[in-house]
Amino acid sequence: MHMDNYITYKDLLLIAGVLIILYALFKFIRVYWLEFLERLNRKVEVYESELFAQPQTEDDFLPALEKLINDIRFHILVKAGKTATKEQLLEAIAERVAAQVANYDGLHHPAFRYALNNYIIHHTENICGVQIEEAELEALWEGLPRKIKTL
Repeated sequence: MHMDNYITYKDLLLIAGVLIILYALFKFIRVYWLEFLERLNRKVEVYESELFAQPQTEDDFLPALEKLINDIRFHILVKAGKTATKEQLLEAIAERVAAQVANYDGLHHPAFRYALNNYIIHHTENICGVQIEEAELEALWEGLPRKIKTL
């Protein structure tokens, strides 16, 4: 039996296509990868700035509220555990709220403030075993810098 050793045009075009795609991918990674990452990072920054833009309705501040309460939960309450005192928790919460709310003044929205207060009261007791009263939180918000305190 004799087999012909030949490559069809179809096989040749397939191999050439794969090689061209691999070359283009290699060239992209080598030349444009850092620029691609910088552009992607700029788009993320734009998205984050839009996230904290002044909302038009109460529904618009929900992503900001969600980000803030997740931040408080994981970076303050869970991290502190049962070892933190009320004063330490209130100080850490005030710093976190001041840092995030500086870009978005959610505290002047009653629904935002109410939801934030209830979340903190409920979760500080459940996670840290510390009871915080709503009056203490209101006093904390009143003590924040003037730009944030609009109530």
